[in-house]
Amino acid sequence: MALGRLQPNVEKCRLEIENFSGLSAHAVKQDFYAKLFVLNLTAVLSWVAQAIADRLYCDRQHTYRVNFAQALSNGTRSQARSSSHAPGK
Repeated sequence: MALGRLQPNVEKCRLEIENFSGLSAHAVKQDFYAKLFVLNLTAVLSWVAQAIADRLYCDRQHTYRVNFAQALSNGTRSQARSSSHAPGK
C-alpha cells in the first residue's frame, strides 16, 4: 500500500472507527485522532519496512510485500499495551 493512497472504507473498518471508549464528545474526538495517528504511523513504518524488504530481497524470484492489515493490527495492539502500562498518578 502506497503512502497517501489509503482506502477510506477499508481503513474505517480496520480501525473500528465506530467503536469509542467514551460517550462524551471529547472522548470520541480523542479516540478518533488516536486511531488516525496509529493509522498514519503504521503507514510510515510499513513504507520503510517495504523499502528495506525491497533492498534485502531484490535478488529473489518473488517480491515481498508488507501486509498492511497485519501491521495495523500489531500496531494497535502494541499501542494499547503500552498505554495500559502507563504509570498512574
